Order: sequence, then C-alpha cells, then structure tokens
Amino acid sequence: MCRSTTRTATATSPGPNGCFEARTFEFAEPLDVDLLANVLLSLRLQCTDGETRRFWVTGSTAAEAWRALFAASSLGGVCNTGAHGAYGRLAAWHSMAGIVGLEETASAADVEARVLEWSWYRFDPETVWFEGVDWDLAIVAVSPDRTRLTVLAATDTD
Repeated sequence: MCRSTTRTATATSPGPNGCFEARTFEFAEPLDVDLLANVLLSLRLQCTDGETRRFWVTGSTAAEAWRALFAASSLGGVCNTGAHGAYGRLAAWHSMAGIVGLEETASAADVEARVLEWSWYRFDPETVWFEGVDWDLAIVAVSPDRTRLTVLAATDTD
C-alpha cells in the first residue's frame, strides 16, 4: 500500500539529549485524511512505536508549522541556544522546503506556493518517544493529491 522514501532519519540533535524523526511516505492510492491517526500508527514510526492508547491528529496550517519550526530552530532546546533570528528563519525555511519535497535551493516563491498547496496536521506529542520536557514538535504534511505524507517529529530534554 505504501513505501517509505527519502529523508528517513533518527538522530541526536546538537544538544545532548534530543532526537528527531523525519520520514516521507508515498501511497499508491489517496489517503483518507479522516483516518490519518490510524495511518500514522500503521507506519511503524519510532515516534509512535508501541502507542496503544487513543492517539489524536488535528488539522493545522502551514503558518502554524512554520512558527513551530522557527521557534525550535531559532531558540534551540534545553542545552542549545539555537540559531537565532535570520539563521533560525533560514533553517525553518529549509525544513518547510524539505517537508514538501523541494530542495533547499528552491526559490522562496516555489516553496511558498508548494507549502500552501499541502494540508498540514499536528499529532499527539504525548507518546512515550516524546520527552515532554522543553518542547516537542509533531508535524504531518499531506500532498494535494493525498498520495504523499511527510512526518517531522522532534523532542528535547535536559
């Protein structure tokens, strides 16, 4: 039914105790976004591994995803001061481009147009993978034809 594609990673952040997961999936048929929580739980993501209780996914906007990415990149985490202003914006911009399948070198107009075409969601950051100490990031984006899904999850602790 689906295959995992590019940008699969789970790694330690620049701080001592953070981790992230970034994965993209392509589906043969359009996703039913009403079943997005079940889809996420079926994808064998590390950030949802072993989750059995009620799991929520809610609609979001590209602007909300941007704010979460900008805050994480510019402010950093528990033991990291972040990239600050302009460099934080650049890192968030590169993340948004990657989520929608564009290269970092894509023009601002191309990134903005693609980002606004996609559907954005947040998911439950209270699974056992998330530390819940300083900040957690749990973003899902779905392509306009609903055959591509990108997950970006990150957590930090002290």
